[in-house]
Amino acid sequence: MIALCCFAWAQAQTPIAMLIHDSNITPYYGSNALIDAYNDAQNGDIINLSPGVFNNVEVRKSLTIRGAGMMTDTTAGTLPTIISGSKKIHNPDTGLTMTFEGLYFEDELYMDGIYHTYFNKCYINRFTSPFYGGGDIHGGTFTHCIIREIRGNWLTNCHFFNSVVRDIMSGNGIDFGGSDGTSVFDHCVIQLRRCEGIDKIHSTNSILLLENPNDTISIAATCDNHQYCIGIMSWHDGFFVPSSYASGHNLHNYVWTYQVFEGFDRDVTVFANYHLASNSGADLLLGNDNSQIGIYGGNMPFNPCIANPGVGRITVGGQTNQQGQLPINIQFINQ
Repeated sequence: MIALCCFAWAQAQTPIAMLIHDSNITPYYGSNALIDAYNDAQNGDIINLSPGVFNNVEVRKSLTIRGAGMMTDTTAGTLPTIISGSKKIHNPDTGLTMTFEGLYFEDELYMDGIYHTYFNKCYINRFTSPFYGGGDIHGGTFTHCIIREIRGNWLTNCHFFNSVVRDIMSGNGIDFGGSDGTSVFDHCVIQLRRCEGIDKIHSTNSILLLENPNDTISIAATCDNHQYCIGIMSWHDGFFVPSSYASGHNLHNYVWTYQVFEGFDRDVTVFANYHLASNSGADLLLGNDNSQIGIYGGNMPFNPCIANPGVGRITVGGQTNQQGQLPINIQFINQ
């Protein structure tokens, strides 16, 4: 598996996109392969991407775009599919769905009126609204994702599972604090820039980290939204206060990130270690499903490897056949 992925990475100068329409498979090559495949795609099609770097495209069709993975994983032998460039995702038709899987978005994504969109095993550097205002994400689902920054106040009826999410600190302090209260998190790591965000989200079996240690806004009346969670609030006695109120919700307070995580401080990256530290007993805290709190608990613990077939080894014939065609053999792999 490692050998196959390394071979595919060697082809990074000519990344490959495979457009699947009905029973037909069409290959596209080069840094614009995703753009070319998208232009020819129809609603309901699948675009499989090899490891490598692809120029981004504005997505307005109901497609499944699947890469090889969001990170380099030496254990699994996987290499990332990197999407380069800031683009919009726009899906105004509530009857259509979009799916993005196994992708590393190294730049910025713009949400512009998105309905029923699924992100699975994706890294998103920044997910915000377009510069002119834009629209919400309605009914979005995020599973096994790492999102370094997201415009939380544009999320409506969105669900996050076993994911790492960090709120954007905007100039006026809104975002999760300005959301409509319908965002739901389960077995997640949630970083809030301001306390106002805690009463506008709902979480279970999750870890909430307040980034501003000087934010002393009272949050005593907000614990109803959170159960079986860990709160980290540096320089203060606890995220969830008062303790007598929080105890009925199985909430736990910590002061320092190192008391909860093995190797994660405050920088959200695909390479951070979000495993719970054992020296303070954080790894023994259980959620309402009797599994550990955080992204490695629940019935689908965080795993960056894609579960669907992806593009593996690609071999090109040394010469054309009698019809003037160049034979290409493309192997699909399944993690």
